[in-house]
Amino acid sequence: MSPRSPSFNGSGVKEITTGGMENYAGQFIIEESGKITGTYISGSPTYQYYVSLFRSLPDGTPDVSFGGDGYVEYNICGTICTALSLRKINNLYYVIAYEAGTNFVTLLRLEADGDLDPTMPVRKFDPDPNANYGIRAVELKFDGTYLYALYQTDWQYEPADDTDYVLCKFDLDGNSVLAFGGTGCLVIYANNSKTTTLALLTIDDSTNSLFLSGFKNNVPVVTKLDRTTGAIVSGFGTDGNLFLSDYSRIVGLELHADLGLMTCGEYLDGGKKTYAIDLYKAQDGSKPQENRLKERFVGSVHATADFIPDNWIVKGQTIFVNGMLQDGAATVLNQKLKFND
Repeated sequence: MSPRSPSFNGSGVKEITTGGMENYAGQFIIEESGKITGTYISGSPTYQYYVSLFRSLPDGTPDVSFGGDGYVEYNICGTICTALSLRKINNLYYVIAYEAGTNFVTLLRLEADGDLDPTMPVRKFDPDPNANYGIRAVELKFDGTYLYALYQTDWQYEPADDTDYVLCKFDLDGNSVLAFGGTGCLVIYANNSKTTTLALLTIDDSTNSLFLSGFKNNVPVVTKLDRTTGAIVSGFGTDGNLFLSDYSRIVGLELHADLGLMTCGEYLDGGKKTYAIDLYKAQDGSKPQENRLKERFVGSVHATADFIPDNWIVKGQTIFVNGMLQDGAATVLNQKLKFND
């Protein structure tokens, strides 16, 4: 693990104190200026939870130009509201949150100083009429014109196969793009029991397509969609779906200009969680001749940990991948992997 940088708060660690009784971290971004902005849950003594954001200077000091104290809190939910996804576009912050115990998703836009943007009202919508309990906002992506949000939705009780995967498309004023599926939202994978897996989304500018992963009939799958209409691209895989049954789940999905579609999958090897990166042609989902890395990677000390890849850097036939091992105490894992010769 790399040593902590003393240029960040003198020790490489900064604890940010806000007004909340309970704080749970969400997503953060490092801006071009070096400032760090993040979302989190903030709880009050009366157990009211808020959509909250903080911003610090590059050295970890709270940025007082943001909300006056370096953080803002917004009470926009009935009881519990969780901020999960964050993007900064045109000097504005877009936050996707969900209202726990309901089926409502909230999209809000903040100005650079942390104030709610008065030109866009807070948007609340129900993306999946089949679900009746919870929503997890998993991915929020921007293609230069539109926002795409990928969710998992749940039933509270029965049936057992209760998870849907839903993809929605918005313009930058928070309006649903109705040409996308007719309503702006599509239920992609319906009726799965895999409630804890990741749902991932990546954008292919060269073919005006979207790739997303999840489970279909409880099998790990990558699906290719037309970015304008949301229609499944039938020439990819089997009727638009690339089933990866040798994985227990997909934890990484990236599109590389030269190598193609890269998937990082988890599977069991001798009872240990092991991970591999595979290549597929983005056009049709077929395998290149050399599509799997030589090495599998799993830390001997972290045989039961979950690995979530963060950054993928490709140089020639080598991939450098790092991410977090979720084993109770998050640990950075760095790997250098080479494709079969």
